[in-house]
Amino acid sequence: MIKEIQMKKLIFLLAILFGLGSYIVFAGPEVHQYCSFNPAKATILTKTDSYPITTADFGKVIRMNNAAAKIFTFPSVGAANDGALLYIENQGAGRLTLQMVDSDKVMDSAATGTCYTDDDNTSTLVLRYNHALVTWQAVGGHGTWVTT
Repeated sequence: MIKEIQMKKLIFLLAILFGLGSYIVFAGPEVHQYCSFNPAKATILTKTDSYPITTADFGKVIRMNNAAAKIFTFPSVGAANDGALLYIENQGAGRLTLQMVDSDKVMDSAATGTCYTDDDNTSTLVLRYNHALVTWQAVGGHGTWVTT
């Protein structure tokens, strides 16, 4: 029984490593494990103009590719969106501004504040919404981002 479980774990790990399928079902005489996963690849939205982000965009990479200044306007969020993730990239030469709405903040900005980068082709920012703080918190990124 122990070898069977170890083999199932190995098969599961190999499936994750090689991104095979979306469901794997392990069933043995005493053990029934149902594991679902998706290969680790995010949907990428490339924008060339200002864009109103929606809650349907959570978990996606949103790229800006423009030489002119553009704005990503964030959606109104609440308790149901606690933990939502957004991956922001600036691939263009223009300033990219992240505009908050309602009383939301981004990092240490004021309520309904902004966050911007002038770094071209290099800036990334991973944000997670913390409802208790009404704030989009940076959990990763690269480049210089300025809050207002």
